[in-house]
Amino acid sequence: MLNIKEWYFKEVERWRLGASVAWLILLLPAIILTFLVLAHVRPTLPLFWLFDGLSVVLSPSSWSYIILQSSVLILLATYTATYHTGKCALMSL
Repeated sequence: MLNIKEWYFKEVERWRLGASVAWLILLLPAIILTFLVLAHVRPTLPLFWLFDGLSVVLSPSSWSYIILQSSVLILLATYTATYHTGKCALMSL
């Protein structure tokens, strides 16, 4: 019979950790792209603001930044899970 700590790690912690990382990766592009568009707001020139925002969103540098940010956050979540549990919870999913 498993004690409560072993049961929690085996049954609960892995899927919670995986779900939180999945939500992070799903929401990260939307948050960053919203910030990039809102950072270029020009209330007096809405048409230029729209085209400038689209050019920033569609640029390869913004997408490479999102990919870099996602990979760093996955590595950080894996390290944190390993540090707090002593086991790599994400790799055993």
